Amino acid sequence: MIRVNGEMRKLSESVLGHREIYRLIQGSMTEAQWQGWEQSHECDYSFSVDGLSRFRVNAFMQSRGASAAFRVVPSRVKTLEELEAEGQVAFKYAGVDGELTAEANPNGSLNNIAGIYNKAGNVLGLMPHPERLISEELGGTDGRRFFDHLVNSIV
Repeated sequence: MIRVNGEMRKLSESVLGHREIYRLIQGSMTEAQWQGWEQSHECDYSFSVDGLSRFRVNAFMQSRGASAAFRVVPSRVKTLEELEAEGQVAFKYAGVDGELTAEANPNGSLNNIAGIYNKAGNVLGLMPHPERLISEELGGTDGRRFFDHLVNSIV
């Protein structure tokens, strides 16, 4: 099975067994990554194939043997101007008055960007991670307000 644009599709090719997947994983790793895999049986890494694409990989061991999720990463990353022009910027750091300032930008992100959507608009990436700021024990509660507002806007 593979996922293409969020949709699961069955492949017509034969199912790969443990040995084939093991060799596929080994062939796509560096020597250092392979040594780590041999010890822990899990590894997150990336590699590229010239003229084809880049890939992010999560390799791991299941009860039936070696497994891996290969994700295609575009060879060309969009520019900030393209992200903004295509409406993929979700949030920007701003002061209380709504002004975009360096003081309001805790990460120093370019163009004060705090969050972006994927092309389909169904995935949102935020920085800093608001889920890390939902209780005083985790360092603050600013993220909690974000999630409360998000839930209230959906309900």
